[in-house]
Amino acid sequence: ADANEKPKLLVALLRRVLSRAEAAETTEDVSGAHKEAEEGVADGDEPAQDEAGAWPQDALEAEESLLAPDGTDAEGLDGGPSLAGADKVIVFTSSLESTHRLTRLLQLMLRMEVGEFSSAVPPRERTALLKTFASKRLRVLVASDAMARGMDVDGVDVVVNYDPPANIKGYVHRVGRTARAGRSGTSYTLLRTAEVHHFKRSMAKASKPWRPLELPDQQAALDSVSPEYARALDDLQLALEAERSGAL
Repeated sequence: ADANEKPKLLVALLRRVLSRAEAAETTEDVSGAHKEAEEGVADGDEPAQDEAGAWPQDALEAEESLLAPDGTDAEGLDGGPSLAGADKVIVFTSSLESTHRLTRLLQLMLRMEVGEFSSAVPPRERTALLKTFASKRLRVLVASDAMARGMDVDGVDVVVNYDPPANIKGYVHRVGRTARAGRSGTSYTLLRTAEVHHFKRSMAKASKPWRPLELPDQQAALDSVSPEYARALDDLQLALEAERSGAL
């Protein structure tokens, strides 16, 4: 896939999962009492365990998924599993530079606060950032790979591997930020064509479940983001230049 496809796909994915969570919250506000009476589940309850003490298999399967940006070896979602809504999302990258650039780009395109979590950020600021993220006042956090193991945040709904991890150990550390304490969670890994084979082989060797999928109407979603992405790249360049000059 073209290098420009990944950031556009990420924006389209985040908009879908964030808006689904907002829609779900609106529905709960309107009919929460009726839903609780109907389902017998109060807000904040965890899914019930089965007799063997394991969490439902559909929640476990949802932890590890593949999202191929160019549709390589991917199945459409029509009639298949739907994208989960997310109140809190962590996006993992492979470098400090990528973390910073992607944070700035998402701030421009999502028009919302996006946090940067890397060793380039002072420890005190990182601690404050995690508190804000935990409270849901911050919904999207972009993190460098080196921060995956030391991050301790509950209630993360979705993990996105923007850059695929170098090995299965790194993958486990990343996706381990979601589906904690018996809660369900989802992870997506965005892959270019050249990255698919290594990812599939690593997952097979580790016996990790995953499923290929793509966004509903994915090409249309990418096309709709393209003009905005071009403008955001220009604004990003100006912002980075301002940072280098000390003006920002």
